[in-house]
Amino acid sequence: QNALQPLKFLRIFLNQIFTSVVSVLIVHGCLTIYALLLNDAGARTYEYGMLRVLGMRKYSLGFLLMTQAFYYAIPCVILG
Repeated sequence: QNALQPLKFLRIFLNQIFTSVVSVLIVHGCLTIYALLLNDAGARTYEYGMLRVLGMRKYSLGFLLMTQAFYYAIPCVILG
């Protein structure tokens, strides 16, 4: 029992490091997707305005934006 005690602490330490690294990578991925969507929305403001003028409803435009978000997120989830 006493001989395995240092390995137990090493296992706990490595588990905490792994959890921290995974958490940071998840937050980084979320921020990257948010930045991509924000940049895309900023670049397409005119296009979204024209779609609204042509009669697209707000919920349809929201659905379009969510679909684009999934186009960014799904490959990240599959590859990550």
